[in-house]
Amino acid sequence: RARMLARLGTEAADAIDELLNLALAYDETEAPTLQGFLSRLRQGQREIKRDMEQGRDEVRVMTVHGAKGLEAPIVFLPDTCSTRSARRPNELLLLEEAERQSGLPAPFLWPIKGMSKVEAVQAARRRVRLADTEERNRLLYVALTRARDRLYVAGFEGAHRPPPDCWYNLIKEGLAGRLDEVKGPDGHTVWRLRSEQAVPPAAGRTRASAATDAVPLPAWASAAAPQEPLLTQPLVPSRLAPLERGAPAEALGGAARDRRHPVEPAILSPAQLTDDHRFLRGNLTHALLEHLPGVPQRGWAAAAAAFLARHGGQLSAQVRRAIADETLGILQDPALAQLFGPDSRAEVPIAAEFPHPDRSGPALRLTGKIDRLVKTDSSVLILDYKTNRPPPADPQSVAEAYLFQLAAYRLGVAQIFPESPVEAAILWTDGPQFMKMPADLLDTYQSRLWERAAG
Repeated sequence: RARMLARLGTEAADAIDELLNLALAYDETEAPTLQGFLSRLRQGQREIKRDMEQGRDEVRVMTVHGAKGLEAPIVFLPDTCSTRSARRPNELLLLEEAERQSGLPAPFLWPIKGMSKVEAVQAARRRVRLADTEERNRLLYVALTRARDRLYVAGFEGAHRPPPDCWYNLIKEGLAGRLDEVKGPDGHTVWRLRSEQAVPPAAGRTRASAATDAVPLPAWASAAAPQEPLLTQPLVPSRLAPLERGAPAEALGGAARDRRHPVEPAILSPAQLTDDHRFLRGNLTHALLEHLPGVPQRGWAAAAAAFLARHGGQLSAQVRRAIADETLGILQDPALAQLFGPDSRAEVPIAAEFPHPDRSGPALRLTGKIDRLVKTDSSVLILDYKTNRPPPADPQSVAEAYLFQLAAYRLGVAQIFPESPVEAAILWTDGPQFMKMPADLLDTYQSRLWERAAG
């Protein structure tokens, strides 16, 4: 790298870095072969855009096109006596004047010897020359406007005199009558356009002398950076009160027992359950409740059976049938129809930030996903699905983890719907049983959110 930068200059660093990034990215996604990497490079077109720094103590050589948007105190245009175009001679010509059937595009022609007198060919070449002239004029404007203080326009003659429309002649003709003829040190004539400086130069040291003076480093440059204050506390509602996997089921309550054994022991014994099956029943039920409401009702049973066969193949047919019957019983219950109507949304991601109640600590940053959000005429309802078997008898017996979760979601949704009361409920799929959480119970857990998030 050092040798390449020494040879090509510091500006080559951007291209080198990009090449290394492409190589590393290719190595992570494909078989790492040189042939495959070169093939990937050939297939794509990449452009590296750099923010060209100003005021660097160096001479920068670039094309006029590459200098767009840049400025320098002094600019040299060393070659202005040529009108060479990037277009190759005898390239394809577009014959827009050629006769053709209506609706057909203009044909292309590869000119050969003896076709120069054809009117359509002459018209096409005139159009090409005009386009080249307009492009050169645009580039000339860019070249003339890059200099802040001085612009040097130079050129050289070969065996033939420069063409009349070269940049040197265009600039000289455009400034006719305003140029002073001056003899250079070698006796050659130089034309100079000069404007008097309106403001006297500032007295003081030059940039070169100022750069040689040593400046002591400030104290903070050698000290370790202080730890930044905590601005927000991240909060994931589903992890506020974890259900430990290794604890005995009797100690953790019904919710943990369901996570340890998500199906009836009569169907699948605890010894047969693996970690992969631990959450499978709940995940399948959640997915069916998310997607089936978007399917015509007559197709619910077939869609549920096909989904469970594909994603729950490791479960027995009896278990899959039980999951389907349980889900269809929920969706077909008239008392629960509003929960899955057009004013409801499934798997709603939520992100919110709210300050500490007494402004004494960092704000709370909430991220999570609500199983279902329902907008009714009088309120907004947060609905959470639980597959515990059997469900608790009353809201006060609900696991603490679920109450923290609903309190956090209610706090976030209340910021989105400030004009509507926000309620929360759990839909126990076993039954099914719809249980609305009392507001005062959620208030209690909401007041403990900052303490629990910090812990």
